[in-house]
Amino acid sequence: MQVTQMLTAVIAGGLLFLPLPRGGIGVSRHDMVRAREGAESNRVAFHGDFAGIDRDGDMLWTTADSSAAGGLALRIQPLGSPMTAAEPVWPVRAVVSGRDSANQPYTTQLLGIIDWQKGSLVLQGEVTAGVRRGSQVLEDGSMVDFDAHGTITFIPLAALR
Repeated sequence: MQVTQMLTAVIAGGLLFLPLPRGGIGVSRHDMVRAREGAESNRVAFHGDFAGIDRDGDMLWTTADSSAAGGLALRIQPLGSPMTAAEPVWPVRAVVSGRDSANQPYTTQLLGIIDWQKGSLVLQGEVTAGVRRGSQVLEDGSMVDFDAHGTITFIPLAALR
């Protein structure tokens, strides 16, 4: 099974496998929601305007219109081949850079899907740089008129245990 098929099947099945730094464990969507609702979690709402394609060929959304003081940049790279670009669901890799609601800088590495028919975006991964390094991240959003709207939730490792 290809990685993109496995990722799509895993997300569709309701079980997310998060890349944890020390060996990794499977975390159910229920655990993610429970941790998200915990006192230690932190959410950043965003509305990103499509800014075009950057020089690396990634799609770029930017915003100054978020609960993050310094805005955010969302770069998405489709993982499929050029022949699969017409498909309604794309497996993607994403990098989000910005500042959280406490004005702390962060960079995340995420994997997930964009479902163009439903207009939905689901990404998960971890913070790779900044004060929240190692925290898990869940991004739920929608794509409306090619603009991205949604919420980024930071989940410290302690909240998952």
